[in-house]
Amino acid sequence: MIDFSTPLQGMQTAMGRVNAAGRQIAQAAQTDSGDNVDLSPAAVALLDARNAFAANVKVTKTVAEMAQSLINVLG
Repeated sequence: MIDFSTPLQGMQTAMGRVNAAGRQIAQAAQTDSGDNVDLSPAAVALLDARNAFAANVKVTKTVAEMAQSLINVLG
């Protein structure tokens, strides 16, 4: 049986990071202070989450391709 639980969990974790960064950005947008707000941590978190999500998608595709190759070999 093919186990997709690990890459799927990784994708869920990445989506959680995206949501957290989105909340940080939304909170910064709601502040009424005229001060500059540093959004670089949120931007870094978004990039990190994007990369983690993409890596987990590649793992999922690789597992599916390997399973298909095994099925083809076994007939």
